[in-house]
Amino acid sequence: KLDIPEIDLSGNGTDLQLYFDFARGGSLDLKAVFEQATMNYDLECQISDYPLGVLMPFMKSVVNLGDVNGSLAVGLHARGNIENLLASDLDGAIQIDSLYIKDIDGNQLAAINQFKTDIEHINISHDYVIRLRNFAIDGVSARYEVYADGSNNLSSLFTSNNKDKATQKSQENEVVTEQSDTIAQDTPKLDISVENIVMSNSNFTYVDNTLPEPFSLRLSKMRFKTPMFSTQGVNDIELFAVLQETGALRAKWNGNIATQDHDLSLTLNNINLKDISPYSLDFFGYPITDGKLSFQGQNIIDNSELKGTNKLSLYNPTVGNKRSDVDAEFGIVPLKLAMIVLTDREGKADIDLPISGNIKSPQFSYGRIIVQALVNVFVKIVAAPIDLLAEAFGLNSDEIKEIEFSAWQN
Repeated sequence: KLDIPEIDLSGNGTDLQLYFDFARGGSLDLKAVFEQATMNYDLECQISDYPLGVLMPFMKSVVNLGDVNGSLAVGLHARGNIENLLASDLDGAIQIDSLYIKDIDGNQLAAINQFKTDIEHINISHDYVIRLRNFAIDGVSARYEVYADGSNNLSSLFTSNNKDKATQKSQENEVVTEQSDTIAQDTPKLDISVENIVMSNSNFTYVDNTLPEPFSLRLSKMRFKTPMFSTQGVNDIELFAVLQETGALRAKWNGNIATQDHDLSLTLNNINLKDISPYSLDFFGYPITDGKLSFQGQNIIDNSELKGTNKLSLYNPTVGNKRSDVDAEFGIVPLKLAMIVLTDREGKADIDLPISGNIKSPQFSYGRIIVQALVNVFVKIVAAPIDLLAEAFGLNSDEIKEIEFSAWQN
């Protein structure tokens, strides 16, 4: 249905209303007022129940997806001038329901029960401002899996033709970036703020097949919240999740993206040590068969320099026999002996892991730094077991370096 009550070229404005149903579902309701004399426009657009699967032919030119489903609802209000569309002001709301994405083999890559947000204000001409509020995501489900050949479960999304196009585009962007470095210094930064972000009822699975034995990590019942996120201000964000089946994860970030100042804390509780046995095998050659783990970390990044204080607590750790079939990176470390020495009479071992590094370094890896700190502790056991034993039992190391006993004593 197209309704144009009057075409006015004198400056009062021309009204236009357009309504139609899409062939595969959903509808569009468009209302516009256009002033010929000033070139100003005022546009209201309402899209209801639009099936996202209709976009598959367009998506396949970019990514090699198997299937996409879900529905889209959009309500937008735009006003501005035809001669400078980037200066338009935009507000409205967006909602996506029952979204799922599958690869070409039919495996689910991601799903969202519902996503919605209000667009308070968008203008990308002069002030580069994006203001959103009530940003809510419910029922996110995602999986990421890496393989020994260096690929992952997302690799199939890009065909060789798309990869070539992406590489060419990347090279072109590098050239443009180099040419526009000076200009970019004077360009206003993108100012994004999102008020009241909530994520609930979500889960994420990570699978690592590059190890001697597959490692699987599952975060479930994930909750994420923050009253405000801003690219130009201080943020305070918390994440809660169930880790595997019995553990708990709590992460908190307080930081400023613009100044690159960050304070990150991570707490893990009641983690089964057996779950991380594949990494123990890969690094040390020993499987872990039992025990619990808790971890507390506080890491501060100032001017790209990371300084962290981390404490690892192990409860009744049980280490199996060394595997001769595994070529471990730190196989020289006697992990089984280290656990015996570090564990007190109640079966608990507390390990302090101070770390530091530059996050901009190509070699930087938070996980690698933690592992290296652990290796340093274990190597210290090999180098000075008497000192560590004395420290564990509150004794002077000189007192236990020589212990007299009777030849007939058991």
